[in-house]
Parts: sequence; structure tokens; C-alpha cells
Amino acid sequence: MFNNENNHAVIRVTNTFQLPKTWTALTTQQAKQLAKRIKAMQQPTAAQKAKAAAAIEKQVAAALAKNPKADAATVTKQVTAAYQAAQIQAVIKAVKGNND
Repeated sequence: MFNNENNHAVIRVTNTFQLPKTWTALTTQQAKQLAKRIKAMQQPTAAQKAKAAAAIEKQVAAALAKNPKADAATVTKQVTAAYQAAQIQAVIKAVKGNND
């Protein structure tokens, strides 16, 4: 179809990637920083554990107050997952905002 149009000399190739809205685009430096911070999050200090437990407990109590018939274990799982996701999003935001 394009035979002999430019004698097989490629002038420029441009790739455009469209990421889903649930994905976050990071540079290689940002990805390295994110990996370091996530690894550090996997080894929380006692103070960090206490802070997380208090925040989760407060949210569980609020959810159970709203809906007393809800299963406490299920609510705790949901709140814990949401808390962890929020912490990861906060780290990603910090890494993206950090222009070292």
C-alpha cells in the first residue's frame, strides 16, 4: 500500500498510550520512589499501627451506628480495605507531587 512512498525510511514513530482512569501514570523516578515508600509501609511502626487501628475503629463505629444490623466483621473488612486504599493513594499523590 505504501510501497516506495518514502523509500522505507521511517521519519518518525509516535506511540500514544491511553491509560484507564483507574491507573496512574508515573515516571521511572516516581515509580522507584513509590516502590520504596510502599515497602516502608509494609513494616509499620507501633505508632503507625495504633494510628491506623484507631482510625479504622472510629470508622467502623460510625458505620455500625448508621446501620446497627450490619455485620461487624464485614464492615471492619470494608473499612480496612478502604483505609489501605486511601493510604496508597496518599503515597501516590505525595510521589507525584515530589519533584526531587
